[in-house]
Amino acid sequence: MSESYFFFNLTGICELKNLHELDLSDNMFGGNLPECLKTLSSLRLFDVSSNRFSGMLLPSLIANLTSLEYIDVSHNKFEGSFSFSSFSNHTKLEVVELLVHLCLYFVCNRS
Repeated sequence: MSESYFFFNLTGICELKNLHELDLSDNMFGGNLPECLKTLSSLRLFDVSSNRFSGMLLPSLIANLTSLEYIDVSHNKFEGSFSFSSFSNHTKLEVVELLVHLCLYFVCNRS
């Protein structure tokens, strides 16, 4: 059976300013996550795991989502460095799933 793809413009989600949960997991979504997602300041759950998202996981996106309690970006194709300092103001954060296809700064840049 051939794979099928669903093309979806995520920027429309950015207009949902009171959104508390965004779960797009286990789909075949691809491309870059739009930077406008950082405006979803009420977001408590952010799960885009098991997709085909790629590009940089922007620190500004994570840093601005300070209401997060759960974040899962695993099983994608993100690249580049990532610093845990992006979570420095996330006092409610309980679960972070980052690994698989994400090259963490402290792993990729060690001597």
